[in-house]
Amino acid sequence: MQLDCVRPWERSVIWATVLDILPNWRGQWDNGAQQVLNRYRSFVDLITRLNLPASIDIPPLVSVSCKAARTADLQGKELQSLLNIKPSRLLAVILDAINIWQLDHPEARKEQCISWVKETWGGERRTEWEASAAPPTGSKRKR
Repeated sequence: MQLDCVRPWERSVIWATVLDILPNWRGQWDNGAQQVLNRYRSFVDLITRLNLPASIDIPPLVSVSCKAARTADLQGKELQSLLNIKPSRLLAVILDAINIWQLDHPEARKEQCISWVKETWGGERRTEWEASAAPPTGSKRKR
């Protein structure tokens, strides 16, 4: 099997399967390896039944930078401008939340996403996002 023909999420599942089998590998295929393979096949079947592969390929509705913008209608630094925030780890946290929201709302349009981001930023989830983006406590910066 050529892995360059496989989508990134499928490649991840393949490697996860291999890494799950390797610790107990004894040089030949056995019942334990088959059980691991069956578990991952069930997982892939679920992903397919939920139509997640199509959702995974949808580009972000709101971008963080020009590199993140994969469609012509997205502008660079859009999220920063939308929330009036500076570049930081917080942008990645919010973009992750946007990606999750998009998976939960595959038919949503950009305007709906922007509305959700603004509403969420104005609510208590903002505190959660900022806490997730904060550097770990006890870490010291080198000068």
